[in-house]
Formats: sequence, structure tokens, C-alpha cells
Amino acid sequence: MNAACLPAQLEDARLDELLGLWARWMRSSQPLRDLWYPDAACGCVGGGYSQSFEDMVEAADARTVEAVNGAIESLSPIEQGAIVHVHLYAVFRFREPVEEVYARARQQLKIGLPMRGVY
Repeated sequence: MNAACLPAQLEDARLDELLGLWARWMRSSQPLRDLWYPDAACGCVGGGYSQSFEDMVEAADARTVEAVNGAIESLSPIEQGAIVHVHLYAVFRFREPVEEVYARARQQLKIGLPMRGVY
């Protein structure tokens, strides 16, 4: 039996995609509305749920973004600040070069996201 091996570390391009998705989510009003209540009731048609493919993709993106957000929140405060500084254009002051802190944060996310099931 041959099992597929999942990567232990994300590639740079995939991490960029995930951080871009997270940044778009953070700029939207979704984090403020996310209080564990659905935006709309789910309808039942013919014994099954009526959900379009776009709704399923959006739900998968929301789960992914929540995992990315959790991984970012598990970083040290200075590394969180570097991520927010680069992707959300927040202004922070750092004692060391922001590029070094950001690179350290990216390395932690490359390892931490696969541990959370995000590939």
C-alpha cells in the first residue's frame, strides 16, 4: 500500500496565496460578523441541502482563513506585528529590521500551517 506523503513545510508560493486570502478576509467585514451564527438559514430541497458550488468554495476558504488566522495568532507578538505590517499595511516600529522578523514569521507559518491541516 502506497500512501501519499503530505509536505511537512509549505512552499513560498502557497504561503503567499494563503496570506493573500487571509489579508482579503481581514479587510472585509467578515471577521466582525463571525460570531458563530450563519449569515442565512440553509434551505432544504428534496431531502438535501441547497448549496451551490460557490457556497462550498466560500465555506472552504472561510475554514482555511480561520486556520491561517489561528496560526498567525500563535506567533509571538512581534512576528504577528510583522505579518500585519506587511499584509495589512499597519504601522509598527521594530527594534530589528522588519524583513528579518517577517522572514522568521513566514518560516514559523510554513511549518505551523501543515500541522493545522492547511496545505
